[in-house]
Amino acid sequence: MHSLADRDAAEHAHVYITLLGWPVAAGHSYRPDSGCTCLDGTTAQLCPRPGAHPLASNVVVASPDRVDREFTARPGTGVIAPTLGFDAVVLPRPVAMFALVQLERRSAQVPCVVNRHQAVLLVAPRTATAGLGHLSRTVVKLRSGPDGWVALPPSHMTRWDTPPWDHQGEPIELLDADDIHEPISLAVKGAC
Repeated sequence: MHSLADRDAAEHAHVYITLLGWPVAAGHSYRPDSGCTCLDGTTAQLCPRPGAHPLASNVVVASPDRVDREFTARPGTGVIAPTLGFDAVVLPRPVAMFALVQLERRSAQVPCVVNRHQAVLLVAPRTATAGLGHLSRTVVKLRSGPDGWVALPPSHMTRWDTPPWDHQGEPIELLDADDIHEPISLAVKGAC
């Protein structure tokens, strides 16, 4: 796989759709001079996730033939993926980093998106609730199914800590949440 241009949302969206089979949608845009487009005409509040959240509460997936149009029409557009091709395990960033170190020691590769305050580990679809549901009353948040979503790079302030492809550009197989249960539990215990 060739190297992705740093901020080209359309190029990233194509890779997510064609290489990984993940549906994506255009999200709000981040503008350096005025913040997130969700605040157009509003100055009374700040957006907690500028340029890294859906346009509406229900994520409308872009068809592959419309990706270029939808992502190039608004510079700085976030790339939003509904949790259909994966489940998302959302953790405070330090907790996730501890868990990732434990997983790497076991030679387990888990795709991980990070932002300033949190990290999102991606696991096989429909496995998070069964494998980690009991931890959702702690610092662990689970997102699964069509109502969940994740902001993917190059959305504002997001990057891959561990990309969902290997060094040859081939997709890595997503682990079941059961496979990451022990390292996540240890990380959560260490954080509490």
